[in-house]
Amino acid sequence: PRGDADAAAQALHAVPELPRGVLVTRSRENRLALLEHLARQPGPAVRLTSLGWSVVIALSPELTHEVLVEKAKSFEKSPVLRLALPPLAGPGLFT
Repeated sequence: PRGDADAAAQALHAVPELPRGVLVTRSRENRLALLEHLARQPGPAVRLTSLGWSVVIALSPELTHEVLVEKAKSFEKSPVLRLALPPLAGPGLFT
C-alpha cells in the first residue's frame, strides 16, 4: 500500500545523513578511519546517500540485533547482491 511507502520514506529521511563526500574520502584514505568516523556519529543509525541511493547503517548493537535478528524479514538485500551475487551473498539479509 502507498501508506507503507510513505511511512518508509519518512522514516528514512528521519535518520541523520552523513555529509556528502565523507564516505568516498575516508574509504579511499583509510577504511579503518571511515569505521572510526561512523562509530563517533550520534544516534543508532546514519544515512549515506550517493548516486540517488540511500543506505542506512546501523551503528548501535541494539539496532543491529533488531535488524539482523528480530526484523530480518522486513529488510531485503540490494538488487545487486540479490541478483548478481546469489552464490556469494546467500539467501539471508546478512549471508
